[in-house]
Amino acid sequence: MPPRLTYLDLKGIAEPIRLAFWISGVEFEDVRVSYDEVKALRAAKAMPFGQVPVLEFDGETYSQSAAILRHVGRMTKMLPEPNDAHALMRVEMLLEGVRDVMSFW
Repeated sequence: MPPRLTYLDLKGIAEPIRLAFWISGVEFEDVRVSYDEVKALRAAKAMPFGQVPVLEFDGETYSQSAAILRHVGRMTKMLPEPNDAHALMRVEMLLEGVRDVMSFW
């Protein structure tokens, strides 16, 4: 079963995650929900922090967009290994740049 990413039907903070899957060619389920559906998921306690995005894989559900993006980076081999400190730092700089841009939305 492919990973399942759930987020609102807009780009927002899940877009870098979607792009990481797309660029790497990894199949994933892109579930786009309404605000009312998020409320229902929250009431059902289906999200670890009560918010989207969430990523489901291997029978577990995870949240927090930066953590999900880093996991997808490792999963798709887009995130360098920890022993390549210079490459890893460059990627971390880009990830933090994405976070900065997203904070203006």
